[in-house]
Amino acid sequence: MRLILERDGVHIEAVVEEVREESQRVIRFSEPLMEDNRLDALGETPLPPYITHTLENPERYQTVYSHSKGSAAAPTAGLHLTGDLLIELQRIGVKLAYCTLH
Repeated sequence: MRLILERDGVHIEAVVEEVREESQRVIRFSEPLMEDNRLDALGETPLPPYITHTLENPERYQTVYSHSKGSAAAPTAGLHLTGDLLIELQRIGVKLAYCTLH
């Protein structure tokens, strides 16, 4: 199956290479996309149902401990954390673990 994603002059093509169980799909894009902002132009930040308005600034919805683009999870549990708080937590012995939610 061939996919064509278009919005506001942005165009991306992809092919579904594999159909997996539970509605999962493996998709191959026609070219690398993480280096530019085309996916940002096509997509929308996934928001929990209690946030009812579109985000003016999607970066506002990113946590201080984000590392790489691509997560499809809305990180609401970490929005209250600041860089200073993370430093203080480490200072008192809290160990941090990192994961990528791709």
